[in-house]
Amino acid sequence: MRYGWLLLTLAACAAPDAPPATDGARVVALVPAATAIIDALGRSDVLVGRAEEDSARPVAHLPSAGRVLAPSTERVVELMPDVVIAWPGADALLEHMRRLGARTLAVRVERVADIASTTREIGRLLGVAHQADSLAQQITSDLERMRRIHASKEKRTVLYLLDTEPFWTAGPNTFVDDLIQIAGGTNIFADLPTQWSEVSLEAVVARQPDVIIVAQPADRAHKRDWLEHASWRHLRAVQNQRVHLVDADDFNRPGPNVVQTAHWLATILHPEKNQ
Repeated sequence: MRYGWLLLTLAACAAPDAPPATDGARVVALVPAATAIIDALGRSDVLVGRAEEDSARPVAHLPSAGRVLAPSTERVVELMPDVVIAWPGADALLEHMRRLGARTLAVRVERVADIASTTREIGRLLGVAHQADSLAQQITSDLERMRRIHASKEKRTVLYLLDTEPFWTAGPNTFVDDLIQIAGGTNIFADLPTQWSEVSLEAVVARQPDVIIVAQPADRAHKRDWLEHASWRHLRAVQNQRVHLVDADDFNRPGPNVVQTAHWLATILHPEKNQ
């Protein structure tokens, strides 16, 4: 699954006494949520490496230092970073970089609330704690305001697909599930036993979502061949033309952009309220 990297992004745990990175610092950020946060804090100039799966526009030009779940220690060392941000499972890499004198941060963003806390952690590490605190507070307050606005609206049932090759969806306790709720919807797979899972077309048909949202990467933008299966015609969302294709970089990449993502979701779920 091409976007599986998003399913295991980030849980903050940096040394609290680590000095902040100064101007001219070199940062390798191997988690897409971290690069999104660094960009939002106006410090993308410090980035010198990214994860292979992180192809978002602000960092696509940077060299890859391996995959999120399989970073390359050799590539990271070659980039000579002062700071390395990685998934918590990258223990060997982080320990090696600490021995070389680099500061390290392991972070996991699974829920919307994690985005604000991780923003603060990264802000302290990069010496922009005040900006990070302000950004985190703004994200939290904006999402809470949207949650209140949509709380009384009719709940639309939603199938959210992070990929269609195969069908991969979000379950409970995920940032996607949080955003659907904030936008006034109900995730049809909120009862899955795992946070992220492959699902069958038969399971989708049985649950009859009101709205289908499909996050597609740029190289498959607007591709709808998966809709050609006869069973899709039995879906209420297909019959009512409520299938929406969205940019995977915007929707599948948790970061400060979640406020805009929640707004887009609300517009998709309740178009009659946005006319």
